[in-house]
Amino acid sequence: MLIFSSVTTQNIEKMSFFLNIAIVILFPTLAVLALVYLVNVQKLFNYMKNYDSSMYLKLGEPHLIWNNTPKTNYLFLRYLLKNNFAELVNDYSVKKIKFIRKLLFFFVLIFPLEIILVLVAQHK
Repeated sequence: MLIFSSVTTQNIEKMSFFLNIAIVILFPTLAVLALVYLVNVQKLFNYMKNYDSSMYLKLGEPHLIWNNTPKTNYLFLRYLLKNNFAELVNDYSVKKIKFIRKLLFFFVLIFPLEIILVLVAQHK
């Protein structure tokens, strides 16, 4: 019985070590991912303001800081997630939107994993 309990303790220590490594890797990854997302969203907003003003106005003149309301967020996310690119002016907007969408989906997948890993590591 003593051998079984020591093996379990070793396994728990190994699992705890790997959980901590995963948390240390995922947290900076999420921080960088969020920063890249926000920079690209602001670039898209600036581009739309200068070159696609009709869509910019339709989205409520969004901005990350000055006009960041629930309504503009909702309009932007709805615009971002729909697949209708016919109303876009050029390829830059399409490429930027596809890139931002991929970042958003990756973030939505990784963030819950990070939360689960933190909760499991603290449960120990």
